Amino acid sequence: MEHIQREKVWFNRSDRDCRAAISKGEHDKPLDVDTHWHELFEAVKCHGCGKVIIEGREYGYGNGDIIIIPCKFLHGFKETEKGEYKVIFICAENILSDGNADFAEKLKARMYGTFAMRFVFTTSDVKYPALDRAFENLYHSAEENKNPLKIRADILNFLSETDYDENAPVQLNEQRYVLGEVAEFIEKNYAGEISLNDLCKIAAMSKFYFIKTFSRYYGTTPMRFVLNMRLKKAFGKLREGCPVTEAAFDCGFNNLSYFTRQFTKKYGILPKDVKKRSFSEQVLP
Repeated sequence: MEHIQREKVWFNRSDRDCRAAISKGEHDKPLDVDTHWHELFEAVKCHGCGKVIIEGREYGYGNGDIIIIPCKFLHGFKETEKGEYKVIFICAENILSDGNADFAEKLKARMYGTFAMRFVFTTSDVKYPALDRAFENLYHSAEENKNPLKIRADILNFLSETDYDENAPVQLNEQRYVLGEVAEFIEKNYAGEISLNDLCKIAAMSKFYFIKTFSRYYGTTPMRFVLNMRLKKAFGKLREGCPVTEAAFDCGFNNLSYFTRQFTKKYGILPKDVKKRSFSEQVLP
């Protein structure tokens, strides 16, 4: 489940308020989703075990747990026990365009995480049974693309089962915006030479502090993030029928054997076999 597949459910101010998807690692590989953010409110029901990193903090999750991720929050997944994940994406702009001001503010607090809130609901939580029922109702409504009124009602019901502390406003750390600029630079320039010194200059941080801060928010080192970005871009080219050598060199790899080794390690398949194998249309959580 990779960044290159994100457009499969990407929507904003569309004719749909909500979409449902299934996510899992490909070819017996565990789910490994690099830290990212998007405009959508996201809810994930886990059928696997691992950790989720949300805004630089790590949370463990287990089978059956439900994870809540507000709009624009940085998040990524590292699975330790392979499973399958039900994912719900909600277009906050659509939902917030209706209703009175007080009603909209209460929804915004939940969907944008403007106040302290819980991100992981375990199966042992008192609130879990009601939240789980609301999640399943919404998931099936979105999956079957039911009447928009039914979907809207299920969205509101699900959100009503989440909670927040209106006495604890949240202010996201400014560092995450600086690191976002670094990540954007990497995505735009992955095909060329990128050094750790280049990234430190963009972040205006010392090498030690930059590596520590980046690793905290993105769950991996800066140069590993560069490598993963190149591999993802190469994967996309290979799916489109690009020759292996061309895909490798176009994505910043100067050594074909190194590319093949790293690609196989990440995806569990040789680059030359990508076209021969069918990959699911699933999306990252």
